[in-house]
Amino acid sequence: MLIVDFAGALREVRIGETLSFGREADLSIDTNPYLHRRLGDFRYESGAWWLYNTGTAIMLEVADTVSASRMSIAPGAAVPLAFEQSLLRFQAGAATYELALLVEGVSRAVPMSNADGPLTMTPSKITLNEEQYLLLLALAEPRLRDPLAARDAIPTNRRAAERLGWSMPKFNRKLDNLCTKLDRLGVRGLKGDVAGLATNRREALVDYVLRVRRVTFDDLNLLDERP
Repeated sequence: MLIVDFAGALREVRIGETLSFGREADLSIDTNPYLHRRLGDFRYESGAWWLYNTGTAIMLEVADTVSASRMSIAPGAAVPLAFEQSLLRFQAGAATYELALLVEGVSRAVPMSNADGPLTMTPSKITLNEEQYLLLLALAEPRLRDPLAARDAIPTNRRAAERLGWSMPKFNRKLDNLCTKLDRLGVRGLKGDVAGLATNRREALVDYVLRVRRVTFDDLNLLDERP
């Protein structure tokens, strides 16, 4: 069974049923004229629940709520819902809409990820001290709070240092040491060439720790409890 939650209103979709959503659909989202009358369908086919983008101009994005995995569905395309719990988000005009999805009986044995290339290292191989863990939480916080946040939503070094109550020299030193450590363990994108560090290393760092679930939403209380 598929459960769709829109603004607190739950819809249960059973095998053999189809649920459409849009401006004039089974699930009426809004009267927004920029929203398609029928933007998408949920259907059960070939042993899985599928999301069809039946619109003509609006992209759909589905993000797993417990990892960094996400999928984009272009108009006319369809994808299986491989995440047990996910968020569906789309934009029509200036308005953004979000639906929470729960698929019962989904196996998480085969992850779907936006990772670049194979990844063989496991989270258990990463040993972090308390300050390294806090640094990762400060950088990953926006994406932990919003799984659909853009990759560039990561805070700057200065903002993250302020969140932790650290000086800039301390934050930069801790970040350099952590990136060097993970680079030696095989995490890509954290070191540059001879010209210096990669400019996007914070994004690469957050992508990695979210992908392997080294930090989670539940850990954010560690930041909030700091004086």
